[in-house]
Amino acid sequence: MCGTGLVLQIQQGPTPLVAFIALRWLAGLIGVGALAVMTWQTLKIPNTQSATGILYVAVIGVFIGELTSQLLSAQASFPL
Repeated sequence: MCGTGLVLQIQQGPTPLVAFIALRWLAGLIGVGALAVMTWQTLKIPNTQSATGILYVAVIGVFIGELTSQLLSAQASFPL
């Protein structure tokens, strides 16, 4: 859904919301996926304390992404 909104927003032309869109995608979506892979690799080594710390960082990334998404949805005409 947000991928479709991103394509439609790009087709409309340049927007001042580019920094928030980048934050939403990098911290909220791509960053969380990378942290999930890092957690999986850490759990292959029996090191659950480090994996828990990485998951805490991922939760903060999800919060940042969702709050940015709410900010964008108030200003953009498409879900980003």
